[in-house]
Amino acid sequence: MEYNHRAAGEVTANELEFPLLHVVTQDGITEHGEEDLVRGLVEQSQAEDGTYILVTDTTAPKTPTYTKKPGRSIVDDFPPIAVRDYASLTNTFLEDVLEARSRIPVVDTRNVFFHAASALHAEAGAPADSIEAVFDYTEAPPDSPVWDSARYFLVHDLENVLEDYSEHIREALRSWTEKGDTQKVANHILEVLQVCDYDASKLEDYRQRDPEYR
Repeated sequence: MEYNHRAAGEVTANELEFPLLHVVTQDGITEHGEEDLVRGLVEQSQAEDGTYILVTDTTAPKTPTYTKKPGRSIVDDFPPIAVRDYASLTNTFLEDVLEARSRIPVVDTRNVFFHAASALHAEAGAPADSIEAVFDYTEAPPDSPVWDSARYFLVHDLENVLEDYSEHIREALRSWTEKGDTQKVANHILEVLQVCDYDASKLEDYRQRDPEYR
């Protein structure tokens, strides 16, 4: 499916069009600046009868700045919203789509990106049993989706990465993961960017190289 990627930190709700898929954790909403965006998109989708799919790690995403009553979520504020349990959806994806090939324990993450990468790594005989392992770029298969993560920072966020290095990468990763230490993953991404001199063409050459010679 073709789509246009927009970074949450670079847009406001009125700049976006529906249908729209938005992936963010509850922590990303409340702690990392996406609360206004989520609330604005919900309100705009209701007003325009647009399709807004919010993929998050809770069935009751909260925007506490807008909802003063403790425990109240956007589902309470906007009754027409349909809620699907993410845990059951990911279970279906892991079993039916990945055919249980991911080596990462579900208790560690339900992020389907990581599980898809793990399944591909396992088939290729590459490290696959943890999030950190699949981000070891010295071992990652050339067709692994983890290369897209490194490429993302080069294409969309290079200026900030050069300024803040691993801290900025770690902050970005926190909005992609439910929990856990992101520092080791950030270090792997930073290492491969440094090896490739922050150059997209060199990153592509490195990706295509046999892991034995990386």
